[in-house]
Amino acid sequence: MCIMYTNITLQDYFPYDSVPLGLQNRYSVIGRDSFLVNSPCVIATDKILTKRKHYLIFDIPTKTDINMTEIVLVDLFFYESSIHLIAEDINTHRVSIVSFCLECPENDCTWILIDIDYFIKKMDARIIQNYCGCDNGKKKPIGKSKTKFIDDLLEFDF
Repeated sequence: MCIMYTNITLQDYFPYDSVPLGLQNRYSVIGRDSFLVNSPCVIATDKILTKRKHYLIFDIPTKTDINMTEIVLVDLFFYESSIHLIAEDINTHRVSIVSFCLECPENDCTWILIDIDYFIKKMDARIIQNYCGCDNGKKKPIGKSKTKFIDDLLEFDF
């Protein structure tokens, strides 16, 4: 009799007690492809990481040196108080494991993982706020704009 293990994930090979981590909102598996990783080292929408999605890793070995690498998240798992990310470098196609202690919040992050989509949304929002003058919920007064007619086109000076 042949048993197929198609529903097994990498996390299944590294058992952990999911109840305390889930109740503390620190780590949980969401479906088959996503994970909640509540850490200051992770910058993503709702702290959710998804397999096969693109991320940026900023490696900070010293306070003056920063290395950035674009990666695809292959998989991740929690084992012995740490999160282990399996990532593929977009440029070199090298696969590596990046680990950090999830249960040691007093340790500074030596690297930061950023969701590219989240980063782009935040940058777009900042650009719009700077353009319209809507920073901190304040709208730019309408009375200060000037309208000019040039070559049958309207130009607005803000």
